[in-house]
Order: sequence, then structure tokens, then C-alpha cells
Amino acid sequence: MTATSHTHIFIPGTDPIRVPLVLLHGSGGDEQELVPLAADIAPGSPILGTRGTVPIDGGFAFFHRFEDRTIDEGDITGRVSVLTDFIEAASTRYSVTKTPIAIGFSNGAIMAAALLLTRPGLLAGAILFRPLSPFRDDLPTRQDGARVLIIDGEG
Repeated sequence: MTATSHTHIFIPGTDPIRVPLVLLHGSGGDEQELVPLAADIAPGSPILGTRGTVPIDGGFAFFHRFEDRTIDEGDITGRVSVLTDFIEAASTRYSVTKTPIAIGFSNGAIMAAALLLTRPGLLAGAILFRPLSPFRDDLPTRQDGARVLIIDGEG
């Protein structure tokens, strides 16, 4: 894959010591959806806003769900490799040398969790808003050193 396998935006950081952020939007969103939140969370960080490749509800998602809204684990597993390749290629293309932190919402948070569980070392950590577990069965992967903040609640 190349850095162009996903539609995306890259906003160079203004502070060279900041950790880069990879943004993964929710169902029906796009690569711009989480940019204001990322700017509030980590001003000056480089931002890679990534668009999912699955058209849904006038926007996009990172993976398919079944009709009952459960996660299509086969689909998410196949898409993890493509997204991993994209993040690595984009990091090279934009000269990002630090390991990024993902910020994901809903569908994007589930995808970020899948990346953490199946691709150790790709992400330094994640902030996950409204995630579900991407897999029914636990994977034998330890995430030593990867910090994860999970935020979920009813409004």
C-alpha cells in the first residue's frame, strides 16, 4: 500500500516535540471529523486525518458491520493490514519519526483497538471514544507500554 490508499489530510505540527496523532472517525464521518478535537487535545501535534474506505450513511467507515450491527471480524481483520500499511507509508511520506497515538470515535475507535491488538508497536497508545471490542475472543497480545484511554458513557 501507499500513503494514498486512504483519502486523508496531513496537518504538520508546529511543535516538534509533540507526538503525532492518527485520527479515525466514526461511522458516516470523514478525515476532517476529529481535527478540531485533536487540535484541542494536543495543540501543535502533527495530525493525520484518515478516511475509512467503506461508504456508509453519506460518509465512511473503517469496516463493515452485519445487519444486526455486530462487527464483521473477518472484514476488520482484512482491513487492519491495509490501514497499517497506510499509516506506515504516510509516516514516511510526511517524515513523521515518532510513533503516533490514535484518536478514534465509535467505528474508528474499534479499528484503533484492532490495530493495537494485532499490530503491536504501530501506535504508542490511543484515546478511544465509544469503542467496542473488535474481537469476541481475547488475543494473546500484550500491550506493554501502550497507554489507552477509553471514554464511554451515556449523555
